Amino acid sequence: MLRDDETYLIAGAGAAGATAALTLRSEGFEGRVVLVGDEEHPPYNRPPLSKAVGRGELEPERAHRRPAKIWERKDVEMILGRSVTEVDPGNHTVRLSDGETPRYD
Repeated sequence: MLRDDETYLIAGAGAAGATAALTLRSEGFEGRVVLVGDEEHPPYNRPPLSKAVGRGELEPERAHRRPAKIWERKDVEMILGRSVTEVDPGNHTVRLSDGETPRYD
């Protein structure tokens, strides 16, 4: 059972991470959801980005997996431009590439 005072930290802001974050919300989890990704952009669909955006047929924002406002509406925090470099399960923390150590449950 998910407790609303818990923090879920998801390492990876790709398709799987984005789906995990939104699934937590759709299943009724009201605690803190943090999505960490090493790229500077919110989750996006790679095939359209590499093809249509590269050819100038699609605006980059249109390749995002979800509209940018969905993350705010669903209260999903984003830590972008940094990656998880270490997991410390004993202390329930991760180390990010910039040295920050956020906690998770």
